[in-house]
Amino acid sequence: MSITSQSDVRWSGSNNRSSNRRNSQNRPVSEGIETTYKRSYRDANSIYPPFCRKLELNIPDYIPEGDIEFPFEDIDDIGDENKIRGNWSSRMDYLLSAVGFIFNLGNLWRFPYYCRISGGGSFCFCYIVLMLIAGVPLLLMELALGQFPSVGCLSVWKVVPLFKGIGIAMFMVSCIVCVYYSAVAAWTISYFINSFKFALPWATCSNDWNSMKCSVWNRDSVASCFLQNGTLLRNGSCVIDKEYLSGNSSILEISSFDIDEHVLPSAEYLHNEVLLMSDRFDKVSPINWHLALYLLIAWFIVFLSAFKGVKSSGKAVYVIVIASYMVLFVLFVRFLTLPGSITGLIYFYTPTWKFLADLTVWGTAAGQVFYSLLCCTGGLVTLASYSRFHNNILKDAWILCIVDIITSLFCGALASSAVGFLCYELELPIERFSFKGGAQLIFVYLPEAIAKLPVAPIYSILYFAMIMANITMETIVSAICDEFPERLRRNHRHVLAFSCVIFYALGIPLCAAAGFYWLLLLDYFTTTWTLVLLAFLECMAISWAYGPSFLSSF
Repeated sequence: MSITSQSDVRWSGSNNRSSNRRNSQNRPVSEGIETTYKRSYRDANSIYPPFCRKLELNIPDYIPEGDIEFPFEDIDDIGDENKIRGNWSSRMDYLLSAVGFIFNLGNLWRFPYYCRISGGGSFCFCYIVLMLIAGVPLLLMELALGQFPSVGCLSVWKVVPLFKGIGIAMFMVSCIVCVYYSAVAAWTISYFINSFKFALPWATCSNDWNSMKCSVWNRDSVASCFLQNGTLLRNGSCVIDKEYLSGNSSILEISSFDIDEHVLPSAEYLHNEVLLMSDRFDKVSPINWHLALYLLIAWFIVFLSAFKGVKSSGKAVYVIVIASYMVLFVLFVRFLTLPGSITGLIYFYTPTWKFLADLTVWGTAAGQVFYSLLCCTGGLVTLASYSRFHNNILKDAWILCIVDIITSLFCGALASSAVGFLCYELELPIERFSFKGGAQLIFVYLPEAIAKLPVAPIYSILYFAMIMANITMETIVSAICDEFPERLRRNHRHVLAFSCVIFYALGIPLCAAAGFYWLLLLDYFTTTWTLVLLAFLECMAISWAYGPSFLSSF
């Protein structure tokens, strides 16, 4: 049966606002209950999975929280606007919001690293293939699940209560992602504020937080110092006076940069100044209250952006998403004009075909597909739930997947060109560069490369402004409000405020000295094979409940 040919039936809890419908034999589904029927809508039983109709389950018993409600006007005369829950103001609002959702840390946090260790272009090939054969169908299914019933990731499983645990798992994953994404946003705000200084603090080794291993190496400065027969110090300064050196034994000289012996100033800035990181997992130490303040600012920004619901946030994404892609393009073009960047691109994207026979690479690529799309976190279901009923989700699924592929490749190109330029400046072979992903890439390698650019503070401001726009609370708030519509749907702002306070409190432990280690654990165990497992269970549940023809009608 074609779902798009049915009336716009939505789910919500209600006691008196709707009556029980008649079944296909024109009999009441529940004795003793008055029934009514709207001619403009078709049989309500048709929205149920085939196995439910075969079991002849009664609607009141099947949905204990409430009846089926028809919150839409007659779609033949007026349209399919959701008068109760609201819709996106336009399709462009929805698409840009979805693009902003998938343009997340996953594109820059992991993709360049996986590309580096898994054969370069070979990993890209695996990623694109799995995106087309697994990402598009899964994305289509999640958009359909959200758009048709018009509820969040929890209430959508009322149609198959047996599998509601999948929705709960998606909700929990979304909560955990919000917690540690907000911590990353707090780090970003710290960098963003310090980017307004004339000299970037992570560009030198003359600060209080720097250790004896901190070393600055700039190719042009080193060449100039050696031409003057001077002595280069680890803090980047050049000493010509030999008598000054002989009278000061505490001065540390440097003749070449060794990635194993020396430490980049940007690494020490992240570990010793921003995070106040301990050297042990269980050494909590005091809370970094500067970071806790930045975390509060991050959640306040989230609250303001979602205060008036999707209609206001849908307008904000025009600026946020378009500006983010513009910054990404500007940084890539700037690095592309620098020496060493082409070498980095060639090294990172040259395929090593033997990796195609490694199942681990394919598994890693599958995990990256789900992580970059943030499938099975409830976000896509929530965004689609605000779409109009007859929106073309097949076209949306293809657009979003193609945009995600381009974004991931673009982020990988930015990282590889920046690392290539950094290796050129450090006079270090790119094969010996200890490339790591995650926080090392975003907060060490890229800031270090940006610090070596002319007018570095301007590029730094643009870069960290792009990183900041990565938190969304609408998934969580919508899921809670849709689960308890009578009590909470009209109090959306109160739920949003309460959720922001709760998640701020949950994020404070990540501001501790060992918070960085805990964040890595949350990131690894929440968004790797967990998403793959949830995707498998979700596909099995929908296929068993609706049959193979569920999505073929779109």
